[in-house]
Amino acid sequence: AAIPLSFSDTGDDDWQPAAPAGGHSALFLAGGGTYPCAYALPTFRRAGVPFDTVIELNPVRAAQVAARFGFAYADTDAARGLQRLAAYKAPILVIATYHSTHVDIAETALAINPDTRIMLEKPPVTTFQQLRRLEKLRLNGAYIVIGLNRPHIPTSIAAAALA
Repeated sequence: AAIPLSFSDTGDDDWQPAAPAGGHSALFLAGGGTYPCAYALPTFRRAGVPFDTVIELNPVRAAQVAARFGFAYADTDAARGLQRLAAYKAPILVIATYHSTHVDIAETALAINPDTRIMLEKPPVTTFQQLRRLEKLRLNGAYIVIGLNRPHIPTSIAAAALA
């Protein structure tokens, strides 16, 4: 079956993705590069976490990651792809995009679903202002883990236990 992939620049604005499965938890990935594919996704796969959405600016890469790891949905637009977080009680979002976009994506995700558990690739920020915004999210109770690197480190083990 083809992976549903939307493009914000094709002019096909009538297309609507299938509804997310919903339920307790599922994995969302922002950024489909080598790091999450080599380390984070295999850890979550072994833990049996369902994969809902991959968000990647490169549409070919989004489709490849979705097909390889079994994501139900792929998107090239973060704001649109993150809307699917609302269908879950405690979704997991791995953010492995350009470092300067981490906080923007985290803020968007938490506005959609405040119970989203976020794993940020390091470095989590690139400016002092971003650091203050990240600090504010954490002080307001957001679940944010920084530096999800390897399957055998405590952060990865704890992330897999969240499912």
